[in-house]
Amino acid sequence: MESKAEDQVPGTTTVQQSEADALVRAALKFAEVQTVELITDPEFEPEKVLVVPAGRTVVSLKKFVDEYLEAPERKEGTSDLTTIDSFVTQVNRSKDKDTVIFADVADRKAPKLIAVFDYNLAGPTGAARFGRHKARYRYPVSEEWKAWTQKNLEGMTQVDFAEFLEARIFDVLDPAGIGKTLTGFCAQLGITLASPQRLMELSRGLAVHADHQLVQNINIGSGEMQIAFSENHKDASGAPLKIPGGFAIAIPVFLNGPPYQLPVRLRYRAKDGAVRWYLQPQRVDAVWDDAINESVGAVATKTDLVTLFGTPEA
Repeated sequence: MESKAEDQVPGTTTVQQSEADALVRAALKFAEVQTVELITDPEFEPEKVLVVPAGRTVVSLKKFVDEYLEAPERKEGTSDLTTIDSFVTQVNRSKDKDTVIFADVADRKAPKLIAVFDYNLAGPTGAARFGRHKARYRYPVSEEWKAWTQKNLEGMTQVDFAEFLEARIFDVLDPAGIGKTLTGFCAQLGITLASPQRLMELSRGLAVHADHQLVQNINIGSGEMQIAFSENHKDASGAPLKIPGGFAIAIPVFLNGPPYQLPVRLRYRAKDGAVRWYLQPQRVDAVWDDAINESVGAVATKTDLVTLFGTPEA
């Protein structure tokens, strides 16, 4: 039997239906995504934003719009160049008058140049630009520079000393071929420079004795300076032991770069029946700075751009 309206509890169905309808209407209202136009300047088209309910995720529509663009809106990205000539070519190809080159050289182990093509326009009222189109050149430090500036050149055994010199003897200069600056520097330090031939003799052997005690059997060539210790060290013939005060090298700071001349102090210590050798390159920081300044100056000249030491804004 069908129930009749008059058989129902008064107001029950009506109340339930009204609450359900209200919930549906509220859900539809608050789930609705609206587009709102914001007028920020009467001279331009209004900006459109989406109004979404709380707790909902806002998703940019730009990537979907960009799929239909025939070309990108602007140039972006960073190109990495492997030679400084390629860096200069890329800069000249993409620069404008407000492009800036930054020399980021604070970290001596990883110096680099960064060109920002869309850098902010010059002047206090210059328009801001995105700064997202760049070129970068990472200076490759030469293997010669790494070898001569490493920390383990002090306290070398005779074997290590001989192997190192034999591997790097082609970096050593004949004293007759050094420049005036290096000659003057060595004179100030009181260093008499050894030739490559003498260094090879030094590495290959000379019997060194202390009075009444054999220190170590090694090969060493006679030099221009006598090193005096508490013990009286002599060569195999009994004459006072003399070793060179140092020698000169010519090495590039950066890969394929020009060579720079550096003096290297040479010292040894005889103790407890063993000899330890010490190689101490001089003017390392000054030469490194000269190499960077010359390179950065050359890039500035070839690109005719403002070049700053530091890093661009993140």
